Amino acid sequence: MNRINTIANELLANRNEQGFWDGELSSSALGVAVSVIAFHFYNSEQLRSEIGNGIHWLMANSNPDGGFGDSPESISNISTSLLSYSALHVTRNQHPEASTTTQKLAAYLKNAGIDVSSENIAKHVLDFYQKDYTFSVPILATCALCGIPENDPFKPIPQLPFELALMPRSVYRFLNLSVVSYAIPALVAVGMAIFQQKPSGLVMKAIRKQSIPKAMRLLEKLTPESGGFLEAIPLTAFVALSLIKSGYRNHVVVEKGIDFLKRIQRTDGSWPIDIDLSNWATTLAVKSFRSEVNSYLDPESRLKLTNHLLSIQNKSTHPFNGSSAGGWGWTHFTGSVPDGDDTPSAILALLNLNQESSKEVIQSVIAGCDWLLKLQNSDGGFPTFSRGWGKLPFDQSCADLTGHAIIAMATTLEKLNQAIPPAKSKRYQSSIKKAV
Repeated sequence: MNRINTIANELLANRNEQGFWDGELSSSALGVAVSVIAFHFYNSEQLRSEIGNGIHWLMANSNPDGGFGDSPESISNISTSLLSYSALHVTRNQHPEASTTTQKLAAYLKNAGIDVSSENIAKHVLDFYQKDYTFSVPILATCALCGIPENDPFKPIPQLPFELALMPRSVYRFLNLSVVSYAIPALVAVGMAIFQQKPSGLVMKAIRKQSIPKAMRLLEKLTPESGGFLEAIPLTAFVALSLIKSGYRNHVVVEKGIDFLKRIQRTDGSWPIDIDLSNWATTLAVKSFRSEVNSYLDPESRLKLTNHLLSIQNKSTHPFNGSSAGGWGWTHFTGSVPDGDDTPSAILALLNLNQESSKEVIQSVIAGCDWLLKLQNSDGGFPTFSRGWGKLPFDQSCADLTGHAIIAMATTLEKLNQAIPPAKSKRYQSSIKKAV
């Protein structure tokens, strides 16, 4: 028990000044590479220091085999290594000191069967990701914009149908968008960049050219107050660098994105993949205290955490994906989107913090369960963001998300009992049976 108390006290000591947990994600070569490229395209002179710090971080954090992985401790992978090579290549004149790192990285890629001077880059990446263009096409487009390979780099890259993003959101799941539900900004921005560089038929050229002004208005509408799409560094950087190379350097979406990237860069020159997982970290911490939560957290601390979770619950239709009110995202920052894992986690944390729930907590928990009902797929399982998006793996029903939703609704039925209207209680029970 003493060991548990020691760990619990260490956990409590890691709360921030506002009384919740925010944590820190690992630095990421992927985040560094795409941010450096976006900065270089935006203004290489003005952002010379930021770019240099990023390049030097890459130089200091390559793996022994010359490649880069998802974190400094991760094994090398092709995607991150290709983007890191692109960043080093496009900044080579300003940073010749990185030439040895670049040469070792090229050797790693060659050993993996990729010749950076040939079209086989596209074949390798597309074969790996198959029909899911969420990552493959932004990676290849970024390489191409950096001059890799040198000859006709856009020829083998599939054209993302950005014009389809202008259709009503309700029909997205019926369209072959080739990207997962959260990647609409990349679909639009990267699709436009490819369109600017790659020949297309007269009809599609006319349609896409006419779609660009509306697509830019859509991107602006999807941009959160923070400037970071999903508070994610790679997605924001992909959008910014694609728009810059499409002639929209001074557009508000780019300016907000660049400001976001500047703000998130760490003192060692690196970036993480996402700003943080504060809601996830906080709800996991609260749940870890289990039945002893009142012993570890005094009434004031419990009230602070309760008010924080209530304040970050989505209160209206979310502008990013049209998600209804009631859900929670992974962080308290504005780019977060309600999802099928953080919502049940927040429900369970609120119930654990409030053994005798107030009217406000009861309403919040019920709204969260109602949100989960709307998310549930026809097969009974729960996806991450959007009901009915089942074409690509990320959007399909998932076992751990489904299990988490079952626990949240079952615990709500158990603890709130009489506070839930009978008809709603039956709907929760039916949902649980379908999920099981």
